[in-house]
Amino acid sequence: RLITTYGGVGSQWLHEGVMDRKQLGRLDAEPTDAAHIQQINSGDVALLKGERWHGNEGFGLIHRSPQLLRNERRLILTLDWLA
Repeated sequence: RLITTYGGVGSQWLHEGVMDRKQLGRLDAEPTDAAHIQQINSGDVALLKGERWHGNEGFGLIHRSPQLLRNERRLILTLDWLA
């Protein structure tokens, strides 16, 4: 997935091993230490390797949209490879 943020705060991501993949989707399992949460800067272009990337099975990058403040907006573009 290619992702870039044109306006607002960028997407967040985790280094491998910070979160148990079996717990994905559970809010109580997400890291609470802000030092573990990485963030893409607005205007950066990131290429994220997913589960279906050859040789990367089971190790897709864990990423999410950041929590927005009231009245905060963001404009992002994501492109996914069609296989």
